[in-house]
Amino acid sequence: MADIIIAPMQYENLNAVAALELQCFSTPWSRQSFKDAIDSDNYEYVAAITSEGALVGYAGMQVVLDEAEITNIAVDGQLRNRGIASKLLEALVTLCARRGVKYLHLEVRESNEAARHLYEKKGFEIDGMRKNFYQKPTENAVLMTKIL
Repeated sequence: MADIIIAPMQYENLNAVAALELQCFSTPWSRQSFKDAIDSDNYEYVAAITSEGALVGYAGMQVVLDEAEITNIAVDGQLRNRGIASKLLEALVTLCARRGVKYLHLEVRESNEAARHLYEKKGFEIDGMRKNFYQKPTENAVLMTKIL
């Protein structure tokens, strides 16, 4: 696999991000939603780009005062389990440090064992559950927080 560079998400990434979002999620965000997020001072988004220029993943969070919530994290299905999500998550934590964030929150599908394992490995702890939070299919969300 080519080297992966983690960089701030740019407008030229939006079409690829929207396509990957559609591949990964049953209720995907629109291209416009991602554009609005990268235009906002309250969001931080990073992209995983190969040395050939292909977008293979992205992650983002919303920041409010000293807390942030991961809104999206996705990696191309054919390239999972290669450390890309880990790099994206580390980039978000670095951005949290720059912005003075003390608490990083997320929710994850209860059945998404791979993601839950990654988050636990990166220091997130379970702190709640949202019953029937996800749709298509209906599923509980596990709430997790990392204290920075």
